[in-house]
Amino acid sequence: MAYGVSLLVRVCAAGMLWASLAGTGDPATIGAGAVAVALAVGASLRLLPPRGRLLRPGPLLRLTLLFLSRSLVASFDVAFRALRPGPPVAPGLAAVPVALPTATQRALLRTFVSLVPGTLGIRDEGERLVLHLLDGSDAGAAAARAEVQRIEILIAAAAGGGR
Repeated sequence: MAYGVSLLVRVCAAGMLWASLAGTGDPATIGAGAVAVALAVGASLRLLPPRGRLLRPGPLLRLTLLFLSRSLVASFDVAFRALRPGPPVAPGLAAVPVALPTATQRALLRTFVSLVPGTLGIRDEGERLVLHLLDGSDAGAAAARAEVQRIEILIAAAAGGGR
């Protein structure tokens, strides 16, 4: 089941990419597109075989909503800091323990953390994530750690795991 769904998603994604790049319905481009899609899907399956389980839709939806809300909040925070003279900044670094098993999940965590206002994931050290904070105080670091753990739990749940 997972293989069939993965194959279908890859064929659709590669086909849409080809159609957007080709831009015409010329029969010659359709034939070339079919070959290109087949080769791309074959390489994709070889390099990244389907996993036994798919992403879980409920946690994935919560993660998507978190992403959208954090993007909006981060946009307003950046605008506020840019327009306000002398925004309060006391930068610092904090290391946060993480338990996500794959580099891909940790990279996704770093991306989400960068949407938290005043926080930037700067380095993945395997079992911990190093953050740059605009509020490097103990309270700011504790708040960042709590937010990272919340996002980490959502990513693990969406990937079919848990914490």
